[in-house]
Amino acid sequence: MHNPTIPKATVSVTETTTSTEIATSAPSAASAAAITVATDSAGALTQIGDAASYAQTHDIPTVTVLAGTYSAVTISATAPITVVAESKNENDCSQNEVSISGKDSALSISASAGIDFKNINFVNTGSGSAARIAGTKNGFYSCQFLSPNGGALVANQGIAIIANSFMKASDTTVEGTATFYIFNTPIMLLGESVRVIYAQGKTRDGILLNSTTIIDRCSISLGLSQPQIQSRKLKFLPVLRLGRQKQLPPRLPWMDLPKLPPIL
Repeated sequence: MHNPTIPKATVSVTETTTSTEIATSAPSAASAAAITVATDSAGALTQIGDAASYAQTHDIPTVTVLAGTYSAVTISATAPITVVAESKNENDCSQNEVSISGKDSALSISASAGIDFKNINFVNTGSGSAARIAGTKNGFYSCQFLSPNGGALVANQGIAIIANSFMKASDTTVEGTATFYIFNTPIMLLGESVRVIYAQGKTRDGILLNSTTIIDRCSISLGLSQPQIQSRKLKFLPVLRLGRQKQLPPRLPWMDLPKLPPIL
């Protein structure tokens, strides 16, 4: 990994009717606002993992990623950073322009890092999971976890938030001993036997600790791993929507779902 070029010093002036404010930044690694990653020479580095490591070492708070597909990322340092990717619409994860692809896991976080990811597609091309994380205060915003042959997310400790994102998996979607808060994130199951969540607290000194997963304002649907064309008629699969309720209904919604006929 080569040392990236650090931006030159900048000066900004803000004038108001009562005062003038001047802010300066020195041309040092410690004060650089962001480091850029690109698949070509447009960025300081070409690998997201290298950029994250450099940013953590040099107190750079943000890693900016330009459009493209990148190899799997492993993060083991503990400094908090934010990884922001290029997108046509930062509020719509379907328009993300950056993907991280890995055979068994696109993303691995092995330390209590406190890292935020924005507008990134994590794609698992093998039988593992799209992401494996550890540590507290990890956040995923407008991201996609795509795992057609495995699970979406495995977290064995800590706390994570997933918001305004999308998950698609053919194995257990969310698994581990961590605590999750999943907000406004559609979940697509690629098979009738796929579990949404499998969570169990860790055991410490013979005591089983709690593990909590909150699904807030999400939808859960049954999809197909491969598109199928119906020659006679279309069959639509039901969508289950979960959200905040003042009290639980007498019967939970999925108890009354009709049994689906086999797809011809």
